[in-house]
This record gives sequence, structure tokens and C-alpha cells, in this order.
Amino acid sequence: MEWWDELLADAAASAAAYEERGWETLQLHTADVTPLDGEYGDRVGLSVLVPDDEFDDLHSLFADATVDGYEVYRTVVTDYVALLVVLEDEDGGTAVLVPAYYAMADDAVEGLFDAADDDGELTVYLRNLADDSLQVTLSDPALLAPPESETENEDEYESENE
Repeated sequence: MEWWDELLADAAASAAAYEERGWETLQLHTADVTPLDGEYGDRVGLSVLVPDDEFDDLHSLFADATVDGYEVYRTVVTDYVALLVVLEDEDGGTAVLVPAYYAMADDAVEGLFDAADDDGELTVYLRNLADDSLQVTLSDPALLAPPESETENEDEYESENE
């Protein structure tokens, strides 16, 4: 998928921009993203699978970091929403770049975003194959949601500081 390669290139460019400002970065290489609507368990959010070695790095990083802000870059490509979520620890000067995607036709998407709208937040589960996970709660689920109309701008950037 050409758009996925472009998203990964954008993640690398964003990481380089953070590094030029003196930040430490961790770029995750997402393997699979699953929208969770709570139908098959108690989790509601986006489940993002990352390689074990990157999960270990992420776990070590979060031991000393606090996510106090985030940026979301969103675009729609054919039937997919492609996302680059940048988790920031401003005090520590650390950014974790999480490329993600989901199919708008996935049965769980509507339930996921209905629940997130009701809760006023969306949880991202960063996990490995053993299903160890770190949870990050984002306070504005609309930033990751599919566009509401055909006329809504498909390429968007938003920033949220918590």
C-alpha cells in the first residue's frame, strides 16, 4: 500500500523534526491495528500491535515519561483512515510516533467512536504479541474518528495538550 509507505515516511520526517529540536524519539513500526468496540471483551479503543523489541523500548520509556500532550495527523485514503499519533512528554523532551490505520467499513468502528464520544476520551492500547500492553488515553476522540461528511477536509493535523 503506497499510502502506508507515505505515512511511514511522514513519521520518519516528524521524528527528524523533533530530534532537531533536541527531543528523543521512538518510532513504532505498527504491525496491526484493531478497532475495539467492547463486543468481544471489555476494551474499547484502538489496539496497536508493535514488535516486541519496540514494545520493550516503549515500556522502558514510559517508566520515566508522562504523556502530557499529543498530536494527530489524519487522512483518508480510499476506505481507510490513516493516522500518525505523536505522544509527547514535553518535560522529558520525548516523542513516541505511532502510525496507525483502520478500515472505515470495520464493524467495530461505529461502536468504538460512539463509546469514545460518550466517554469523551479514546484509549490506545500499545501491545505486543504476548498481549502485554500500555494504555494511553486521548482526550479528543474526534481527532481520530472518520470524517463526518464527504466535504470535511481529508488531510488534517490537530494538537492536544493535556
